Amino acid sequence: MRSIIVAAALAFGTLTLAAAPAYADQAPVYTGVLSRVAVGGYDPVAYFTDGRPVRGNAQFRINHQGYEYRFASAEHLATFRANPSRYVPQYGGYCAWAVSQGYTAAGNPNNWRIVDGRLYLNYNSEIQTRWEQDIPGHISHANSNWPSVLTDNSVRRAALDRLSVTRCLAARNGWRHPELVEGRRQLRHTTACAASISAEPTGARRSPARPSFAAAAATIPRD
Repeated sequence: MRSIIVAAALAFGTLTLAAAPAYADQAPVYTGVLSRVAVGGYDPVAYFTDGRPVRGNAQFRINHQGYEYRFASAEHLATFRANPSRYVPQYGGYCAWAVSQGYTAAGNPNNWRIVDGRLYLNYNSEIQTRWEQDIPGHISHANSNWPSVLTDNSVRRAALDRLSVTRCLAARNGWRHPELVEGRRQLRHTTACAASISAEPTGARRSPARPSFAAAAATIPRD
């Protein structure tokens, strides 16, 4: 009897959470899901010394402000330890272009650029090209948005509303659409916007206006 009551309580709690999702602050450093490793495990010092992305080694790692950074060598680890702020990516490793637009998206370690001695990451090559069209302007806007973008719930709610493109793609293709809502992965098969499929550009899945939606679309698994 006790197990039944506990199960019912858990089920009720789950339904309550689903009905009223929390808009908790986002982490100040971008990492993968269920990970505390920054920069995707790449060596942040190597961008400055080698001029290219280099994967770090778990043998050479350090905990900085609650996140793990990995390095290709003990020398790079020592260099980082002496002056971490010089080598960590700007905006916590989130996409620099996205932050300039007032929201966050994943930063890709392979889409990088050093500007005035600072490391910037972007979501992909297309987004980086867009960012490079006005680097000073985008940096200025991003600096104004950071770090408030991590807690601006109104912007993030609007971003969730704009997921209609990928929801329509999911409905049209019979896929299960993974939506990342406040860091929690929720799989939902959405058909509510199926009627608007014709109004959504098919090419949006390949070249979306916002990279965070591309991330969702790119990871849609088939049933």
